[in-house]
Amino acid sequence: FYAWQIMDSLGDCSLAKDAVGDPIMVNKLLECVANDDESDLVRSEAVLAISRLGRVSAANGLAAPVDFEGVMRSVTVYLRDVAARLKGGGGRPQDQIHYRRAIMNVYFSFRGEHPTTAAEQDIGFLNQIERAGLTGHRQLVEDAYAAALPLFQEVAANPDAPDVSDTMIEALDAWLDAYQPAPVP
Repeated sequence: FYAWQIMDSLGDCSLAKDAVGDPIMVNKLLECVANDDESDLVRSEAVLAISRLGRVSAANGLAAPVDFEGVMRSVTVYLRDVAARLKGGGGRPQDQIHYRRAIMNVYFSFRGEHPTTAAEQDIGFLNQIERAGLTGHRQLVEDAYAAALPLFQEVAANPDAPDVSDTMIEALDAWLDAYQPAPVP
């Protein structure tokens, strides 16, 4: 519970970078997203927190030097892994509930939880790409959202027993294949 609250609070602070411009907040949240030992509720809350960073100040948001492509890749890798676990039916019944909640948290990281309210119009990756420094990532984010949309729709329409198909997971794999990280020289 405490780790989940910490992730939520980090998103509320709205600062992606420290005083010298290093993206320490984003990097720490991404470490949580990648941590297989952490619960899915905490990991998905970290994704949601990242999508809320910088909403007060675009200069302290997700623009450079934040590796926004790396952020989207980490989010998609995590979503693909949760979808595969949900499809596999593994774990206890409460794990299945957590998988579904995690998928919806990732959905909200794209759209915002209440996207029609003025306070939330800068929240969510699809809204963030309208901001200075992120407009060049529009295709990346829109393609990631499009790949995940059938999964989001299935979990929202059938919250008690979603039917996660191979096609849904393959769409996420295709996005990951299409957006490979650039080779390091």
